[in-house]
Amino acid sequence: MLDAAERALIRRRLQRLAAGEARSGEALAVRQGALAALQRLDQRGFGLCTRCLLEIERSRLLADPTVRWCAGCADDETAAAARRAQV
Repeated sequence: MLDAAERALIRRRLQRLAAGEARSGEALAVRQGALAALQRLDQRGFGLCTRCLLEIERSRLLADPTVRWCAGCADDETAAAARRAQV
């Protein structure tokens, strides 16, 4: 899991993202993702996959602190989306 310095770094990154102006749909989604991640960070749910409740890989959190799923669940969702697109 993340150490205190990494959590502080992630908090600052998320605060910057959340403070940004949302002028497009994509920017709004980024802002909302950052706000949700800050809420998880404050409620001690940060770093846990919202699907399977296992820890999200440290490297994923450091690369993108807004991620909600572990790599396994993200792969499952990608595969499911691809199947839905074929229908």
